[in-house]
Amino acid sequence: MKKAFVALAVLIQIVFASSASADEASKSESLKKDRLWYLAGLSLYAASVGIIIHEGSHAFAVWVDSDFELINFRPYPHIEDGRGFVAGSVELRCNELDDANNCADKTGLGVIASSPYITDLTLFVASDILLSTGAVNPDSKAGLALYLVGMVYGLYDFSRNLIWAVEGSDPDQIARNFEIPRWSVVASASAVSAVGLWRLWVNGRRVFFDADHSSKESKLTIAPMSGPESFGMTLSVHF
Repeated sequence: MKKAFVALAVLIQIVFASSASADEASKSESLKKDRLWYLAGLSLYAASVGIIIHEGSHAFAVWVDSDFELINFRPYPHIEDGRGFVAGSVELRCNELDDANNCADKTGLGVIASSPYITDLTLFVASDILLSTGAVNPDSKAGLALYLVGMVYGLYDFSRNLIWAVEGSDPDQIARNFEIPRWSVVASASAVSAVGLWRLWVNGRRVFFDADHSSKESKLTIAPMSGPESFGMTLSVHF
């Protein structure tokens, strides 16, 4: 079992190293011609998969909270009474309508309201690490797709929703349920967005202008680790 585990760790490391050091000359020329198509495809992604992920995050948070039940999941643009045109929506209710404690679970409602932005940050940070360490070559089509989907759209969805805390919006519900000022949600989101813009600039130079060629060399190292009674893997990342 340990031998198989060691072999798996070595194989993973070889894959990372080869993907980062392979000759990408012909692919880069093709990539430069296709970048506008990828950017156009981002709009299609935002209007389809992006909405599904956003509303799906709300729905998943409802599903894991035993106090609430999902009664309507509409991950597509539509018209709602009282709200007008919306990109997507979820509806929930208390699991036991005669139990007032369920409906009073403000922490649960706050988590449900904030769940898409946790997803956005998770995808953004993971994409940033993969591109920055060279685990995914920023000069490859996979690197471009990861940058656009994981970082550009992730930050767009996060910032677009959280820095406009109008009444009834997700940040308004986050503020009300966690009992914090609405401005504090906007201020925190703006600070995170500013850091995100910096990371977009850093990786954007790598993806679009071939800057920082050192990022094409994998800085992610996976090594087997074993002892008398246990075994595992060590993961080291160099920025």
